[in-house]
Amino acid sequence: MTVEPRAPERVARDDHAAARLVPACMGICMSGLVSGVLIAVNTGTTHGYVGRWLAAWGLALPVAIAGAYLFSPLALLMARGLVALTGRRW
Repeated sequence: MTVEPRAPERVARDDHAAARLVPACMGICMSGLVSGVLIAVNTGTTHGYVGRWLAAWGLALPVAIAGAYLFSPLALLMARGLVALTGRRW
């Protein structure tokens, strides 16, 4: 099975579309991780952990995705400020 090379304009369009989804993907991953850890710390990983975690994740997910899109411009400004402050290229 061979993969056909994509045209440069298609790659640029796909990269732009992917970049627009990064905050949503970060919100999904971070809300799942944080809610899982907090449920484990607060209630333990006893019987019913997965159900409690999924319930908490269901509440946190829309807030996390909206927050990621809302605060992404601020995060970009902070990252640019850190680069300017340190004078390093990461």
